[in-house]
Amino acid sequence: MNWQILKDQIFALTIANMKSRYRNTISGIIWVILNPIIMYGAQSYAFSHILKLNIPNFNLFLLLGLLPWLFISQSILMSATMLVNSGALLKSYSIHPFVVVASQVLDNMFNFALAFLLILIPSAFFSDIPLIRFFWLIVPSFSLVISVISLCWLISVLNVFFRDTAFVMTFILNVSFFLTPIFYPVNMINDDYRWIVKFNIFHLIISPFQNILASQDQVLLESTAISLVVSVGLAATSFLVWKWRRNELFRYL
Repeated sequence: MNWQILKDQIFALTIANMKSRYRNTISGIIWVILNPIIMYGAQSYAFSHILKLNIPNFNLFLLLGLLPWLFISQSILMSATMLVNSGALLKSYSIHPFVVVASQVLDNMFNFALAFLLILIPSAFFSDIPLIRFFWLIVPSFSLVISVISLCWLISVLNVFFRDTAFVMTFILNVSFFLTPIFYPVNMINDDYRWIVKFNIFHLIISPFQNILASQDQVLLESTAISLVVSVGLAATSFLVWKWRRNELFRYL
């Protein structure tokens, strides 16, 4: 398919999704803001006041891990069954299957960006971290979007052939939330179990956001470089899986 047509279809369907979500109501926008605030408030209270985790700038640390995680998990859960649910549409019109998945992720990206600006930026402004460091988040945000689109595309294609994929991913995400250092730093993990973090793809994607708070710039640069490598690897993997099974996909829809 022509790349210009593909881009135009993604843009048009993304706008349509956003209009559908927010048409004649402000509840969609309010929920975009309230959802992360409620989750952040509950977890912040539990971990700082009940478990009494003594972590410098904990509130900001939690936000920098939680907001990307919500974007990742919600995008995966919403996109996993997109191709199967859109089977009739894909068979009736000349729309590339990637358009359906990418437009859903980009719709979620708008929600992520809105929450990022309205929740994180004010919190960063009142912190003791230099604001100039937060401009670096542009780089890991780019790798985050590429990684999430690639993951969602890969999972949605696999779900066409293995219909339990969506259910398995729900279980994996529930477990991964606790295995991913979102509300606790890596140095709290016993040395014998840190290998789990090294192979945790969600941590590799999210860590550059939280490493904004690290005192050493090298830690931030290394984690950002790793996240970029992960995004390229996921994009290549999803492309190869699509190329391998694309001729059979419409037969299984």
